[in-house]
Amino acid sequence: MKQMKCLVVIPVVLLIAGAVTPAGQERKVDLSQLSDLIETAAKENMPEWKYSRGEPVYKGEHVLISALSSGDKRVRVAIVPHHSQAEAESALHDYVRRDKRYKKLDDFDLGYSREFADAQVVFKKGQLVVFVGITADESSKELVGINKQFAKLIDATLPN
Repeated sequence: MKQMKCLVVIPVVLLIAGAVTPAGQERKVDLSQLSDLIETAAKENMPEWKYSRGEPVYKGEHVLISALSSGDKRVRVAIVPHHSQAEAESALHDYVRRDKRYKKLDDFDLGYSREFADAQVVFKKGQLVVFVGITADESSKELVGINKQFAKLIDATLPN
């Protein structure tokens, strides 16, 4: 029930808080605000999971790098905004084209997975490309389920 509450609350909070502009306009994503909203929702709905934010490899990149962890479990998330939905779709297609192990996922409007039982998920949501994954040495059936659960949560969180 807490997960369903989170799936409903986060998109509404994002729109009210103004993390993005309404559909149809070019969106300017405030990654700090988006990060804060995701962290708050995780604390409220999944208190056993701790949210942390990292830094991009190259300073100045407009990328959200974060992780959710609980005990020895860790799910990594990267969100890359693009100037338009078409640009995001093109970037996603270019990315998955480089690795033939990606398979299309039905759980997302435009999403792909690879590795053991969907341990790496990448999808497009509006002008954003989102990467959610666990490392290979963490690939257990339980963690893969958690990884995909977080991918779905993030998909429901982000605006179209």
